[in-house]
Amino acid sequence: MTTCIRVGCDLVFLPRFEQTIKSGGQELLQRLFTEHELAYADRLERLAGIFAIKESMIKALGKAPQTWHDMEIYHEHGKPFVRCTMQASIMHSDVSVTHDGDYAFACVVLVLPKDNCIE
Repeated sequence: MTTCIRVGCDLVFLPRFEQTIKSGGQELLQRLFTEHELAYADRLERLAGIFAIKESMIKALGKAPQTWHDMEIYHEHGKPFVRCTMQASIMHSDVSVTHDGDYAFACVVLVLPKDNCIE
């Protein structure tokens, strides 16, 4: 089977992210994040990292989900993973996220069947 590799990255500026979250309130949090993600994100940096991963997934797939809950970020031994319920034939994925100072950065690498790739 022929495949393609897609990469998506996102950088979140924490002060702007915090302002957006404060102005959007609980409604925005519930629209963007699952209960599991909100429970895990005990600090702003973690929440921004989860958001960066979701944005990276959208960029790598080349399409937006119907809802933000179509992608759920979970962690095993500190490493992030994505559960994706979107109509996407993801054969393999790898996720990395980091936080430093006022920034959170995420990168997603996907292996997709060639017929699911945008040229």
